[in-house]
Amino acid sequence: MFIKEDKLYLAAMDTIKTIITSYWCDRETGKPTDLTWDHDLFVDYVTYNPLTKGLYCNLYSDRESYKRLNEPENGIRQRFYQIKPDGSFRLITEEKRKIIGSLVANSRKMLYIRKNTSVPNVPEMKGLKEQIIEVVSYDFQSKKKTVLSEKDKSLYQMGFIYLDKKGTTLYGLKKGQGLGDPDKLVSYDLKTHKEKILFRYPGTEGAINNACVVKK
Repeated sequence: MFIKEDKLYLAAMDTIKTIITSYWCDRETGKPTDLTWDHDLFVDYVTYNPLTKGLYCNLYSDRESYKRLNEPENGIRQRFYQIKPDGSFRLITEEKRKIIGSLVANSRKMLYIRKNTSVPNVPEMKGLKEQIIEVVSYDFQSKKKTVLSEKDKSLYQMGFIYLDKKGTTLYGLKKGQGLGDPDKLVSYDLKTHKEKILFRYPGTEGAINNACVVKK
């Protein structure tokens, strides 16, 4: 859920459906309006920038995902959209047969994690091609995609929540790897490749589930 001026944006599942779709919800009446023009499209990741008021998401075909259940080495086509103030969707770009891991944007560019394969850790799947994970930067003006440096591999474990106005600092939620390594909220400098811990979960048990940035 994201607050956008006089409305709420919801990525939600109707009780009689099996996919997550997009809704505007009037803040006064509470009435939801379904925005999805094709109910085969599953809302995967959504990001909202409260300073630029940009709302973006990636969608994939629910039917296609079921067809590929027996092809774990292959992803599905992902389409990235801007959700406009009138509730319409503007196609930005797409990835063919990929898996998306996280998504964030400002007024200049969009960053996302893409994976070329999903390989289960089971003996029967030995021999499948190695999983390749990349962080991609997409420039809205030039429409070009750039793969970030190999130095940014630590971003693979980060759930992106905010990209600053200049596009040089990324904020995210980094999950811990077990006892002694708790969940953290961090900032990451995309130029120096340095990470700074903003908040660390204080206990040895528990987790930070999600986070967002709000305008003061």
